[in-house]
Amino acid sequence: MSLFTIDKLAKSEDYVAKGEDVSLEGHSWGVYQILNYLLDKVDLADDKKKIMKVAGYLHDIGKKNKEFQLVLKGESENYLKHEVKTLDYIEDIKENWEKISIHLDMELDYSDEILEDILAFAVSHHGLFFLSKVNGGSYQVKKYWTEFSPEEQSRITLTDLLFEYHPAGGFVVLADLIHSYSLAKGGDYQKKLEELSDNDSILRFIEEYFDDEALVAEKEQEARLKDALKEILKLTLGGVNL
Repeated sequence: MSLFTIDKLAKSEDYVAKGEDVSLEGHSWGVYQILNYLLDKVDLADDKKKIMKVAGYLHDIGKKNKEFQLVLKGESENYLKHEVKTLDYIEDIKENWEKISIHLDMELDYSDEILEDILAFAVSHHGLFFLSKVNGGSYQVKKYWTEFSPEEQSRITLTDLLFEYHPAGGFVVLADLIHSYSLAKGGDYQKKLEELSDNDSILRFIEEYFDDEALVAEKEQEARLKDALKEILKLTLGGVNL
């Protein structure tokens, strides 16, 4: 059973080359399938691979937000960053954990620690935000890494995930980029995967993606963060051979 109903969108028809809306389930499943392929190529503990696969499937769960859906459907101009809505669906994930595991054909026992990493992947996969844990065990989405508050107990940034799950720490982001690129260009993501055979081809793809203004249409003040994400990915994926 999917966590996403058929009416929930991930990409609008303006973004997709074929001029068709893409469902949230379709994009999430595509990212999950790409992660399966990528993770089979690297040496990483099985439990960490499973966590990353769930994280890949749930990376855009914030897009379930009603206002964000209206934007994708062209019914609102009140644009918001879907990552900041991730935490609204914590209970949704917990209640559907077994169904998600069955849907992804895996066995992964729930724990708060696993959920924390999954939330961190979802919050940080565009390189703009990080997950902050505050007093009482609740979470907040924060943007500025130099921002600290007395109630903060710990935080997980994208950089933390990249190295905690090395050499595959960047694969959730990479899988999202590959699937989004294929949708925007009208290509087959399987073909793109076949092209990414070594570190040089991965680095070329990252450069190509972030240099394409049609793919990276962010506000000007976020451009520096996109550059940072590109450089971090190049650093952590540069030594990965598929």
